[in-house]
Amino acid sequence: MLMQYHDEPTAGHGGVYKTFARIAEKFYWPKMRADISQYVRRCQVCLAQKPEQKAPAGLMCDPINVTQPWEVISVDLTGPFPKSTSGFRYILSIQDYFSKFCIFLPLRSATANLIVKRLEENVYLLFGTPRMIICDNGTQFTSSQFRKLNEEYDVQIRFNAVYHPQANPIERSHRTFKVMLSSYVRENHRSWESHLQKLACAMRTSTHETISATPYFVNFGRQMCINGKDFELVKQLKDPNDTPPVPRSTTFREIYDKVRTRLQRASAQAKRTYDLRRRNVQYNIGDRVWCRNYVLSDASKNFMAKLAPKFKGPFVITRRTSPWTYELKDLITNKTIGIWHVKDLKPDTST
Repeated sequence: MLMQYHDEPTAGHGGVYKTFARIAEKFYWPKMRADISQYVRRCQVCLAQKPEQKAPAGLMCDPINVTQPWEVISVDLTGPFPKSTSGFRYILSIQDYFSKFCIFLPLRSATANLIVKRLEENVYLLFGTPRMIICDNGTQFTSSQFRKLNEEYDVQIRFNAVYHPQANPIERSHRTFKVMLSSYVRENHRSWESHLQKLACAMRTSTHETISATPYFVNFGRQMCINGKDFELVKQLKDPNDTPPVPRSTTFREIYDKVRTRLQRASAQAKRTYDLRRRNVQYNIGDRVWCRNYVLSDASKNFMAKLAPKFKGPFVITRRTSPWTYELKDLITNKTIGIWHVKDLKPDTST
């Protein structure tokens, strides 16, 4: 009877309230509401299809503690872009977590070997080896070559949760950079590579709102000279009443202390705002959960994403990688399906 009044198309997989009301019109038995509630909560179709009508789960993580430039970096790979006139199709983006100093390297291919080579040459052997590197779960970053490089330099790899790019600090810079790039490319999209380094310079020499200084200044203790005449302008600042755009610090330690204070203040404010509309949800190892089903429509296969299940599962939690991310394992294949953010999980109530 519960199947008839809940599962059939004429019942429409209604919730507990609607299913109870439909059955109560004709039937009654002791603990009727509890039985109906249990049946609806265990319905596999409802678990897969229905979104949670609650605030998103997961508070903002505490910021990473950094004290100086290039202690922690984040990397990302974007593309493919239209092949440039020089044959480039990808951009390897690297950002220092502390100073917001960005490096954008054009690549002809997106192989792990090439990414490892560029990262070592342009960061590890130039600015110094970081303590931690933040990246997504792309095959280039989960490869044995990438792992070997960071093991050689004793660098901790921190992977973002799948479908949670906002956890990578470089994403905000990406948005800014893409707007800048589109402003100069115009109709000729193959010209993107010719603007790359000048726009990267613009980002490094622009005052970053979070740290109230330019990334270049935080790294080198002076502003970058864009033009040869800039050196003469600096020499002319002899009048004690002339104040440079950015207050000069006597030591790098003063610069770092100011930046660290501003980073902490900005992170605290961002966390307060973010957490207002979030729920504190945590799971334990061994819990069964469903994860959000990210799919795209495909007209060639007569498949529409809006009609696909909203969640897939159930899966079991095998490891907690941070306060809000968990490693999941498929119960059927016994294979790991990646690290997922708590916002994309909901508890399995089918057992």
